[in-house]
Amino acid sequence: MKKSVFIVAFFVTLIFTACTSDEMIVEQESFNGTLTEFIYSIYDTSTLDISEQTIYILGNNRILSSLYNSNEFNTTLNSTYSYLDDRITEIVTYENNQMIKKTNYNYDNNGNLLEYISMFTETDTLQLYYDKHTFTHTQDTIFAERKRSTDGINYDTFISTMKMILEDNDNRTYFEIFDYINNGPISVKRSIYDTNDNMITEETSVRYTDGTTSMVNLNTYGYNTSVNTLQTIYEETFGRKNTMLLYHLESQIIFNFNPRFLSPNSMSAFSSTSVTEGSFPVEFENTLDTNNISLYDDYRVYTNNSIDYFYKFTLEYVFE
Repeated sequence: MKKSVFIVAFFVTLIFTACTSDEMIVEQESFNGTLTEFIYSIYDTSTLDISEQTIYILGNNRILSSLYNSNEFNTTLNSTYSYLDDRITEIVTYENNQMIKKTNYNYDNNGNLLEYISMFTETDTLQLYYDKHTFTHTQDTIFAERKRSTDGINYDTFISTMKMILEDNDNRTYFEIFDYINNGPISVKRSIYDTNDNMITEETSVRYTDGTTSMVNLNTYGYNTSVNTLQTIYEETFGRKNTMLLYHLESQIIFNFNPRFLSPNSMSAFSSTSVTEGSFPVEFENTLDTNNISLYDDYRVYTNNSIDYFYKFTLEYVFE
């Protein structure tokens, strides 16, 4: 077992050293044992006690069920995952044996995702809502509409419209969304990948009704050569194409490091134009097995004194 620690700081001027394609190739070696669980933990930055934790039970490297606990909110949630024809079809979440959310994935005869429907109860009002994405696949572009309903039949509330382009190996290189709730402007994301399908840059900009654009942010990511076990799990659970089509639903908090879900290598560097130079140093630590496969990933974000934590989470992979 070995550890790799990578410490980076944020810079306004982006610095990224690209690896050669030979350096970035993931070794396609077998896991040492069977992957049975992974544990996602978020920490209280003052005490470093675990404040939230989700334990995922796996079979054939895909998620079968999960158990979420929040010490802060005294909440426990159970979720089950269902599959048909090797595709995910449903996720159901329960609280105190009461279903609070159900998500369905519907496909066409070619296996393309046509609908993503999430049924959930609004916490404050206890109102039941249905949130539906409808996808239209063309030769080179995918269009989507997101609407909301209170009865699951009449989807009469527009949330957003989207346009996305998936290129080689189902990498989402272009995404735009118009938010009806806030009446625009159009938000645009452009992404670049290395030869091993790791996302290395993601640029966010806005386009106004008069056609002018303004860049909002540019994130740059670096990777080591180890195998990112989380990406293997997401690939087996959701498929890479579905992950890309629904990537916009991931938390948009900058320190969530979203490319960890879809990049085959473990993250080792990050910089962003939205963070002031020298502030919020980041440290990535990976514990690896003898096949260079990640067993434990530690993501640490510090305040500008590089001592106190601003944000910390870990991913632990259990093999038997």
